[in-house]
Amino acid sequence: MSFVQRWKPFGLSLIATPFFLLAGLASGGAGHGDYMWAKILFPYTMLSTIFFHSITPVFIVVAFAQYPVYGFILSILNEKKFVGIAIVAVHTVSAVLCIILIGESFS
Repeated sequence: MSFVQRWKPFGLSLIATPFFLLAGLASGGAGHGDYMWAKILFPYTMLSTIFFHSITPVFIVVAFAQYPVYGFILSILNEKKFVGIAIVAVHTVSAVLCIILIGESFS
């Protein structure tokens, strides 16, 4: 497998991250939105609001790092199909928990 093919997931995650961040930020509507895209795209950061009642700087870093970490893991473990399935499963369960546990206004 070539270097480019191996690291393609990581590169794509770096490209996608700013768009996902923008969608998540826009769904917050400067505090007047429903945060739905933030919950779906960044469930770990949004789940932290249950405990901290706001998005803390540490979890902002988590949001910025989330997709590059996914891409890095997929690049390193490229030939193991279950890794991608596991990432999608954990992300999906977390997003569903966000939708169930966090109301429209998380604060």
